[in-house]
Amino acid sequence: QWPEIMEFLFQSANSSHSALKESALIIFEAFPGIFGNQAEQLTQIIHQIFLNCLNDQDSKVRYTAAQAFAAYLKHNCEKTQLLNIHRDCLPYLIS
Repeated sequence: QWPEIMEFLFQSANSSHSALKESALIIFEAFPGIFGNQAEQLTQIIHQIFLNCLNDQDSKVRYTAAQAFAAYLKHNCEKTQLLNIHRDCLPYLIS
């Protein structure tokens, strides 16, 4: 595990700069299992990142967030409890 990459991803996803958010989301999309065995511990942080980015003012960030979120859901498709936590993000996929 690389704590530095996780810190970079979380800082970038929460940045006020759209390009940094997009970069983090592209990495999340390409590697939806990047959180490894920490995914459950980080569920609330991951959830907040997706919720914020899916509701971002920048349409590119929203689009990239939707793609990353879909990849994350697909990667975790058998973890029902985890998926239930993210239900409130679903309406943002169609808005």
